[in-house]
Amino acid sequence: MSLRQQGLLGWLLPDPIDVAIAAYVAACEADDEGRAAAWAELRARGATCADYVARSERHLASEVGSTRRNASRLLATFVREAPPPPDDCAALAAFCAARADDAPSAEHALRALADVVEAARRGTGEGGAAAAAAAALCLFGDGAVRAPAFPRAARERFFDAQRAVLDGKAAELAAAASNEGAARFARGVAAAVDGERDPRCLLRALGAARGCGRAADTIGWGDAGAAAGLAAALSPYFPVSFVAPARNPHGVTAVGLREALRAALTAAPELASEALDLALECLRDTGASPDEIGEALTLAARAAEVCPEASLEATAEELMKAYAVGWYLQQLLKLYCGRAIARAARNTTGAGPGGGGGGGEGGEGADVLVADSDVVWTRDVAFVHAAAPDAGGACRATYNYAFSREAHQLYYDTNARLLGAAGAPLADSAGRDISGVAHHMVLRGDVVAALEAAVAARHGAPLHAALFRGAAGVAANARRNAFSEYQLYFHFARRRFPASVRVRQLYWANGPGPRAVAACGADGWPAAALRTLGHATEAVEIDRAAGYDFAAYHSYAKRRPCVYGPAADAADGGACFGGGCTRACFKSRIDERFKRRDRAATAPRLCAAR
Repeated sequence: MSLRQQGLLGWLLPDPIDVAIAAYVAACEADDEGRAAAWAELRARGATCADYVARSERHLASEVGSTRRNASRLLATFVREAPPPPDDCAALAAFCAARADDAPSAEHALRALADVVEAARRGTGEGGAAAAAAAALCLFGDGAVRAPAFPRAARERFFDAQRAVLDGKAAELAAAASNEGAARFARGVAAAVDGERDPRCLLRALGAARGCGRAADTIGWGDAGAAAGLAAALSPYFPVSFVAPARNPHGVTAVGLREALRAALTAAPELASEALDLALECLRDTGASPDEIGEALTLAARAAEVCPEASLEATAEELMKAYAVGWYLQQLLKLYCGRAIARAARNTTGAGPGGGGGGGEGGEGADVLVADSDVVWTRDVAFVHAAAPDAGGACRATYNYAFSREAHQLYYDTNARLLGAAGAPLADSAGRDISGVAHHMVLRGDVVAALEAAVAARHGAPLHAALFRGAAGVAANARRNAFSEYQLYFHFARRRFPASVRVRQLYWANGPGPRAVAACGADGWPAAALRTLGHATEAVEIDRAAGYDFAAYHSYAKRRPCVYGPAADAADGGACFGGGCTRACFKSRIDERFKRRDRAATAPRLCAAR
């Protein structure tokens, strides 16, 4: 047969690839077998993505929706089964994105687009990264692909494609994309997520938003308003109010949505600054529920780890005004001060401070004595009971600890959430509850390090972050003081490091304020009224003469309700002294021995009489 005859025959006979394509797109929705046969013919003929794109226009432009759907389905099959070379990916991504605006085509076109991105990613060097970035821009394009108009299944595909582009791939995009591209990404994600109501789609959308933030943090936002726009699209979902149905086949939970939203809102410093404002707004809301307050505190703690310093300082100031976080801040400062001291010593001398735990390896802090600012010591007090080297040669001390009976249930509840059984209260040898809240404490560096490690192992976060998480810390009782660093350390150390603690009581008292004392009545017991002093030093001198080791002159205290002191004999066992001896406690005693001792030794301390 001559060449002319062959050409004429080719003109008269239909192209077998065209025939197979036509058979595929003409198959009805249920005809999986027909589509499979047509696809097998296309593979046998060696058809490629490029072949299909060149031949598909009339099918994709058909007035019949089922034809367009099958044409896009075939496009997705080509991309998945016969991936294009990286150099073709950018053009093919644009082709897929153009199909995504057509409702019958959207689901399969978006699936094809996600696979194109993966094909581009498999390319090597800058060419593959550039192709992936170009494909991503086709997907986002300032919101050109109108995801909110898609049916649910298509929206799921769309957000899956976004995640394929961005989630964890910031470094690849940074190699090729400009910060102008990052702004386009952000605007596209914001347009897609805005108004999403289906929790399945929302979970995917939040993952895409997180990836967008991470990518923009790497390559720059380009447009100052892009981050704010993305945060504005995310903010209506905070705080998450989703309640999973009883039958939840898709496994979407409120916990998962909350974590995904936090991850998206803190994916970059620019987003975290917006997140801090969002948390503050919730905390200022007097009608916020405990769960909402907890979510706001958790978001603020997460955002504080990544937001710019200026934003953090301004927000911290606002938090201090709008919400009672000062109570927790001063407690955390005490727990972490040993680490700060050890770090400063290492920076200065190249070695940790000596003695005690000594600021050793792995972030361990120095051993420190911390005291509340309203504590005044009136006598010399020994805190080191003994010291010996441990197995590693570090000097480990046993320290002396005073105690009280301040057994606040909220403290114990928080400790249980943070540490489980390791945070439970431990009674004294006589079976009585004792508290570490004595307004001062020696914190051993290795014990604090072990305490934080225990919290991190349980919650996947350091103590300062776990404390403000709803499931672990104080959020359920956020408008009340629900945590004590002294109580947490005292019972953890006694359980896990018993050799570090020697419990011994001191003479000490709470209150009253620094310019008042309780006068003794005619019967030698404290009078009801307080006597005002001219200067705070007068109260200190009176208490020094009364034999106190220290007193805590709380400015809010209107009286001296009790005095703590060591037991006089074994029979007493410290039940009154250690229990916080009140006037009623003493006057109810029957045994004359104790009455005489109380009047001689304790009543003067209660009423601070000269």
